[in-house]
Amino acid sequence: MEKFLKIIRIMRLTCILLFLSASMMFASGSYAQNTFISLHMSGKTVAEVLETIEKKTDFHFFYNGKLVNTNRLVSVDVKDKDVFVVLDLLFKGQNVAYKVVDKDVILTIADVNDSNQNKIAMRINYH
Repeated sequence: MEKFLKIIRIMRLTCILLFLSASMMFASGSYAQNTFISLHMSGKTVAEVLETIEKKTDFHFFYNGKLVNTNRLVSVDVKDKDVFVVLDLLFKGQNVAYKVVDKDVILTIADVNDSNQNKIAMRINYH
């Protein structure tokens, strides 16, 4: 009987720990999902916009300047939007893909065949 009670206590403790772990995982959300930014920039380079985002958030951008044109002039006017919306606006019509890993954003050249699939997968993973 004592063994049976000990097993029940262990099972109960395991269930509680499992429930708490799952609750924390769903409640926390990622930094990218919970970070909203307002930008009002006109006639600035993509690099300047990315620098401003870095200053206003904890994000860091990584890219090869030979592959990603950050000298292109853009205008961005967003209020309380997540970083994904801003990145989508910055690189609309460009062959640029991005991947977010924690607080790092990696900009690369998009593969022509699966650029739409990457955007869909990113939206599903991060929104």
